[in-house]
Amino acid sequence: MKISILIPHYCTGKMTAYTVAQLLKYKGNHELDIIVIDNKPDGSIKYLDPFLEHLTIVEFPDDRTQSHGAAFDYVVPNIKTPYFLWVNGKAAEVTALPHSIATLIF
Repeated sequence: MKISILIPHYCTGKMTAYTVAQLLKYKGNHELDIIVIDNKPDGSIKYLDPFLEHLTIVEFPDDRTQSHGAAFDYVVPNIKTPYFLWVNGKAAEVTALPHSIATLIF
């Protein structure tokens, strides 16, 4: 199954990089379209450089309200998969990924 994973990113380079690493580790047989929304160009997005072949980075417009919800609303219309999950950048949530996917399927 192909699933989009949305990750809002606001000055959390290390945490977002760890989250992406855990998503890739626990994805199982599923194909993930990982989309990171960069809410603030502070340079911390560089922590994702080792994962660039596995994700898409979307720059959020500077002239909009910077929030996770606004970032989410910004990318949802462009999702190309039938299902998506929103991961809040806290890697502890990622271990629930297999259960979340199973819930989508059944």
